[in-house]
Amino acid sequence: MRKNSAEYSVNYYLNGTEQKVADSETKSAPWGIQIKASDLAKDIDGYTAVSNQDVTITVNRDGKSSINVYYYQNVSLVANSDTRTYNGSEQSASGFTGAPEDADFSGITVGANGTDAGTYPAQFTEGTVGAVDKTKKYIVVSAKPGSLVIGKAKVTPEVRRPEQEVRRHRARKQRYRARTESGFAKGEGATPCVHGLPDPRWLLRQRVRLHAERGAPRPRTTTSIRPKVS
Repeated sequence: MRKNSAEYSVNYYLNGTEQKVADSETKSAPWGIQIKASDLAKDIDGYTAVSNQDVTITVNRDGKSSINVYYYQNVSLVANSDTRTYNGSEQSASGFTGAPEDADFSGITVGANGTDAGTYPAQFTEGTVGAVDKTKKYIVVSAKPGSLVIGKAKVTPEVRRPEQEVRRHRARKQRYRARTESGFAKGEGATPCVHGLPDPRWLLRQRVRLHAERGAPRPRTTTSIRPKVS
């Protein structure tokens, strides 16, 4: 230690507490000089120094001076994701994970809403990164978006065998009505029809074409699948 210098101690605490985030250090400086807390902040893994710490001390000759430097604990938030099946109504995913139990990020909201089949992003608002919680102990250093995925609803159509047998060499392509067994959302519907020869083996190889019923919304999100023959 230089002549006319004195030692002083530096404590590194979680903001607003006396919980240490790093071991205290002993430094030296010319006695009588003023030391500012912000000038003593150092990089500590998992923590961010509180900005503009204007507290100062004057280094005393007795070597008993001390100063505290405060830090926020870093937090990474992840928006919730969810997978649903189309049901004709609006569906949603909301909330996030990653916050410690005693943190208060009630000012942060994130979510996604959707009705039709598709993917809806759940993104945090601008300014989330860098936000400090209401306890003043935690700071958001990253915010990963989530998503709401609404999958297509499956419809199971049932195709009736023709009542009269028709020889293959005389058969003509015909249109056969079928009844929908399940799958449409409330207020939606369609008339399933197959087009082609009245041969059950042929029917099993085809896909059902869904024709919207008069006055009913088009089943935009319904999956067309192979029919069941009865």
